[in-house]
Amino acid sequence: MIAATSQAMAAYGFYVAKMDSRSAFPYAYRADTNAVYRKEGVLFFDRTAERIIEQNFPADDEYFIFRARTATNAEGRVTSAHYGRIGETPGHMSGLKAAVWFNQDENDTNLEDGWH
Repeated sequence: MIAATSQAMAAYGFYVAKMDSRSAFPYAYRADTNAVYRKEGVLFFDRTAERIIEQNFPADDEYFIFRARTATNAEGRVTSAHYGRIGETPGHMSGLKAAVWFNQDENDTNLEDGWH
């Protein structure tokens, strides 16, 4: 039972994707169902009033694709899920600007209808 619970928890999460700068639609059309979805991550930055000292934000050409509301079978395979994307970029020395799009259609990996 513990193994099934552990597998089920690994089914949701996020991965980092890269934008295609050569395309009119630079984001992925669909979420990759076979990607390794991370369960957690920490974004941080250290700054002074004049400059950013250290940060681990995604690069300007990266964004997150996530899987949520995930159900799995006894073998730990995903049987139902929802997908979306999050784009976060550092604000001007003061925080984050974020855009989130969530596909409400169950088991639909389409990411095209969100922000561009």
